[in-house]
Amino acid sequence: MTLLKLRNVYDDSFDLLENFLRNDIANQNLNYGDRFPVDIKELEDEFKIIAELPGITEDDLEITLDDNILNITANRNLDEEDKDYCRREITNGKLERKFKLPDTVDRDNIDANLKNGLLEIKLSKKENTYKRINISTS
Repeated sequence: MTLLKLRNVYDDSFDLLENFLRNDIANQNLNYGDRFPVDIKELEDEFKIIAELPGITEDDLEITLDDNILNITANRNLDEEDKDYCRREITNGKLERKFKLPDTVDRDNIDANLKNGLLEIKLSKKENTYKRINISTS
């Protein structure tokens, strides 16, 4: 019974990680036009989120961390004077993605870099908390 409980805790942790890697929490609340594409990589000592944000400057961008929710918000202000478009697919206005971070992320060690329309956020992992417990026979 104890082994089963431990396994369930492990499964829950895996589910959190799986959700972080595959989905953002805002998937169901936003239209596709309000979003921007991201890639998420898991490396040995960190996660990387790479977001495609062409035309966005540092002043147009805000990254916040509230508890365990990473929020990336960008504002694109395109010239609205020109109304002669036959088709308009470039989103104007607020773009937003939110991610629920797994417990393994060190929230005090997150860095972001914006270069050539790509935002790279590095989320360092916490030190390994695995500890072997010695068993005494006395």
